[in-house]
Amino acid sequence: MKKHTGSYIVSLVISVVVWGGSASSDEMQTLALAEFRKLSLADQRELLAAAFEHRLQKTANLSYESSVFVRVQNRTNGKLGKVIWPGGRTDFQRHRLGESYRVDTKQFGEDLEAKSKPPLIQSGFNADEGVSRVRVQQPSGKITARIDTKQDIVIVHDRYSYWLTGADVPDSEFLFTYLLKDKDDWTLTTENEPSLVKLSVPWKPLHSRNRAIGDKHVWLDPARGYMPVRGEARWEDDNGWRSEEFSVDETQQFDGLWMPTKITEIIGSSSFGDAMPSAVNVIETTAQNIEMGAVTEADVRVVFPEGTEVVDAIEGVAYTIGEGNVRLGGEPLFVGNQIVNISQAPKSTPFPWLIVLNTAIVISVVVFWLKARRKQTSLPQ
Repeated sequence: MKKHTGSYIVSLVISVVVWGGSASSDEMQTLALAEFRKLSLADQRELLAAAFEHRLQKTANLSYESSVFVRVQNRTNGKLGKVIWPGGRTDFQRHRLGESYRVDTKQFGEDLEAKSKPPLIQSGFNADEGVSRVRVQQPSGKITARIDTKQDIVIVHDRYSYWLTGADVPDSEFLFTYLLKDKDDWTLTTENEPSLVKLSVPWKPLHSRNRAIGDKHVWLDPARGYMPVRGEARWEDDNGWRSEEFSVDETQQFDGLWMPTKITEIIGSSSFGDAMPSAVNVIETTAQNIEMGAVTEADVRVVFPEGTEVVDAIEGVAYTIGEGNVRLGGEPLFVGNQIVNISQAPKSTPFPWLIVLNTAIVISVVVFWLKARRKQTSLPQ
């Protein structure tokens, strides 16, 4: 088999991504698969890795709005049935600049019609400083905030973000970064897929400590720059089991890059227990207003306006933002009975009466001990 050069692979990736918008889907699939099958396994891996890297580079500066609907249903013989829990909806607006971001979140719970007014949560992370700033604004207008080195946990529920990059959390890996780190373990097949490429890779969830306990399978569409359009995965060990499926139901091209705009996930797990053996989570994600290359540093900054009550876990103090961004107060933070930041602890001296009282207590204890000791030594042997 002829060995293709790296420049050939790169040019093929570019033709797939760019030309995909001008050629028909059928023509593009036929061309791309025909060329793909001619490559060696090593070159196939390089081509797909280049396509994934290209996608991550294009989405490094990205803004979008997404809505995530979650419910629990029974599933029998692969078919969804009775709704066990109607679930709820969470809306996200994300601005991403490299690894820095700001995410605005509104959680509606079961109020799918959004009749209630949930709090607005703004979660920002400055990757250069390693600092997270979170602001929560209640419908009443009251604003509380926190500064920390830990990123806000609420952002993990933005399922659309897992098509970007980030730090994996239990049961949620970022799709492309996960695939890329195990590129040498990819198995690729096209024979049984008339228009798609099937990529399989061992699944090593976080709790397995880098031990493969299952497999992931992803089907890639050459007509859309090898964008994943379907996926299946399952792991099982002594801790239980978990299965995941996703399908891309709608797509759209943005700045030459195909992106999903509607995704359905079905997740089963042993955590449902014996009482609900057929229960699965059904997660539907829609994305809109996707824009690339327009995010600035100001877009990823979380601002604390006047009146914001701030807890600063880095400096170990709590204060309120006053006029002109001036800090008011500065109370030390406690965890249990320990001051978070000793340098912020208030300096004080005991009152004279407290010194006298403590001295009297010490003298009383000593006198009592001496009397008891004398009485004990006078007892007959």
